[in-house]
Amino acid sequence: MNEPVIPAEMRDLLRAQWHSFVDRTSDLRPGLHAYACLLTADLWQAEALVQAALGEVFATLAQVDDEITNVRVLVYRGVTRLWMASSGQSKSAARRTALEHLECSLGAGDDELAAILQTCVEGVRKLRGGAAVQCAADDSNAATLFCDLYNTGDREGLLALTLENAMVGNIGTDVQWGREGHRSRYSWFDGSLGGHPEWPRKFRFESQRAQVRTFCGKPVVLVFRTRRGEEALENVIHIDAEAGRIGELRSYSFCPQTIAAVAAHFDLNVRTGGYRYPTPEPAGRY
Repeated sequence: MNEPVIPAEMRDLLRAQWHSFVDRTSDLRPGLHAYACLLTADLWQAEALVQAALGEVFATLAQVDDEITNVRVLVYRGVTRLWMASSGQSKSAARRTALEHLECSLGAGDDELAAILQTCVEGVRKLRGGAAVQCAADDSNAATLFCDLYNTGDREGLLALTLENAMVGNIGTDVQWGREGHRSRYSWFDGSLGGHPEWPRKFRFESQRAQVRTFCGKPVVLVFRTRRGEEALENVIHIDAEAGRIGELRSYSFCPQTIAAVAAHFDLNVRTGGYRYPTPEPAGRY
C-alpha cells in the first residue's frame, strides 16, 4: 500500500480554510460551549464535544453544492448528535434532555429546535410534553414505503416522505438538507432516481430496484442495479425515521467496503466503485 501524499499547497489551503471557518463560527462558540457543558456536566468533555462537532460540520460543508444557510443549526445539531450517540440514553430520552438544555441556553423557535434535533415541530412539542416521538417500527415502515416509492420512480412521493430538515446524501461525498436542497439540481433524489444521464454511457444502468432487508437487527434498503444484463448490489441505504417520515437518509454508494460486507452477509452478487463521484477531476462535473 502506497503512503498517501498530501502536498504542501493542499495542506496550506486546508489550514487556511479551517482557520476561516473557525473565525466565521466564533460568535457561536460561547453559547455552544455552555450547551455542551450542560449536556456533559464536564468541562473537558464539553470542549472535546465542541471541537469534534466543529470538525464534523467543516467536513460536511465541503460536501455541499447548495447555498449554505443556518450554520447555527448545523453546529448545534453536531454537538447534539455526537452527545446522543455516547449518552447511553434511549433516543427519545436523550432528545428530551437535549431539548431541555437547548431551551435553557439557546433562544430558538420550534422550527429551529426541530432542525437541531432532527425531528418535526410536532415532535418537539411531544418531547416537551414527555411523549416518545420515535419507535423501532418507524424505521422499518419508512424503509418499506421508501422502497415502494423508489421502485416506481416517485420523486414527489419520496420528497413528501422526507422531513424538510432531514440530512440526505451519499456518505463522504455529498449532503443536502432543507426544501431547496432536497429539490436542487444536484439533489440525491434526482441523482439516485435518474441515474445521472449527463454522465458517460459506461456509468449508466439499465434498471434498478430496492428492497428492505434486516441487517444487524435493523432495516436497511438494498439497491440492485442491472448493467450489461447482470444485476448486482450497488448501494445500501440506512433510514432513520421520525413519526413515520424520513429524518435522515444515509446512502453508502461510495463506501465499497460497507457494501461488500452487506453483500457477503446475504451472499449477494456485488458491484462497487470508488470513494467519490467518478468525475475526472475532484469536485468536477460532466
